[in-house]
Amino acid sequence: MLQYILNISAIWVMSLVVFDLFLRRLSHHGYNRFYLIATFLLGLVLPLLTIDFGEALPSTSSAAQMRDYLATQKTVATVNGQVPFNIWSIIYSIYFIGVAITLVLLIKDLYKIVSLYSAGTKTIENGYTIIETGQNHGPFSVFNWIFISAQTSYNNEEWNILLAHEQMHGKLGHIADVVLMQLARIVFWFHPLVIVYQKRLLMVHEFQADWVSHRQPEIYCRFLIEQSMLQAAPLLTHSFNRSPIKNRISMLTHQSPATARLRMLVLAPVIIVSVVFFSNTGFSQKFEQNGNTISYKGNKFEMSPAMHDTIAIVDPVTGVERTMVTTLDPKPITMNGNKIYNSNELNKKTTFNIKEASIKEYLMNQIGKKLSQLPNGYYNMQVSNIVIDEKGKLVFYTFNGLTKMHIDKNDQAAIPVVMKNEIDKNIHNALNNLDGTPGQYQNTNAPSLVTEIDLNNSIEIKDHKIISKP
Repeated sequence: MLQYILNISAIWVMSLVVFDLFLRRLSHHGYNRFYLIATFLLGLVLPLLTIDFGEALPSTSSAAQMRDYLATQKTVATVNGQVPFNIWSIIYSIYFIGVAITLVLLIKDLYKIVSLYSAGTKTIENGYTIIETGQNHGPFSVFNWIFISAQTSYNNEEWNILLAHEQMHGKLGHIADVVLMQLARIVFWFHPLVIVYQKRLLMVHEFQADWVSHRQPEIYCRFLIEQSMLQAAPLLTHSFNRSPIKNRISMLTHQSPATARLRMLVLAPVIIVSVVFFSNTGFSQKFEQNGNTISYKGNKFEMSPAMHDTIAIVDPVTGVERTMVTTLDPKPITMNGNKIYNSNELNKKTTFNIKEASIKEYLMNQIGKKLSQLPNGYYNMQVSNIVIDEKGKLVFYTFNGLTKMHIDKNDQAAIPVVMKNEIDKNIHNALNNLDGTPGQYQNTNAPSLVTEIDLNNSIEIKDHKIISKP
């Protein structure tokens, strides 16, 4: 979550700086509106997407590199069995309190609009409902409702200007932008850039609506100044006297030269930079290690010390089982300071949104066709340490890439690089697309280590057929 907020913040800051430097003073208001909406939504959506550039992944994943790095460490911090203080529960509580307060303020605004509508005198003109409230406020509109204090306050010329202005808001569908930004202010009440986007967008709306009177600037500007002294309108509406009035008067008489259209091309580099640096590409997925702590996908994982154990190995040729001592890979034990629970500690285990009966079957279905194209031989791959967070998202795993087991001394050929990269990439994509219902500890969603789906067996390929599966 923290990484997501950092990414959307970076995209929004970059987009707003570009807007202020290159586009804000242009009279191409339709494009400016598109730019603001597009970059705002880009910031929301892009950090959630995984962008595949079609490049072959390395034979060893970043998670596997992390495992190998930790396995070579001689000194590993000891881990106590206590559950760390859960700071996230406090953060979530503060967040939802903020959401509730912002929602109450919005409901208050809605109530004010409905009250003015119910108590006002209504007439229909050109398909719009005119509501005369009898109260001291500036004119404003929402949907097809135009709220004024009293129609007698305006002469015919002023009334035509006002009506044309508010009708332009309706024709251009500005209310959709207003609703979007209000919803964003509820969800991201803590983020100041949402307010900045809202102010920029509402000002562009006024520039567009003001343009209907660009042929009579002196009359319109005088009328605009008079109305600016009246009380402001609710946030969910378009207020005729929205400030800064000086900017609106200046823009009314401003016409950008034709060459200024070239500035519109700045959207392309904004999108490219956002995709490369702030989506889930290889740049943002790499881990960083510091001792036994791993930073991966915006989360911090503490790893256990390496341990020794005995495992049973079945010879794929003779079928004889033998026991050997091995060093177990470090396992993630905490995520962002919270304990990661093993499956046997959960009162409700994690389930996945897949049609297959098991994760092993799901993974094999993703790579079965590619595996059958491999030369005859025995192959191995290990997928383990799968961590599912409290929202049901896969946030961590280790995968050592496909390897070939050289059972026959005469068969020392390596796996074709292109085929290996494609199979490894399919496994990565399949794992990264996994989600499901999170496990529960004491009836509360909790991060969990799904150990029962470890994939660590040999695969035999013969005559382009999979003879044995994990």
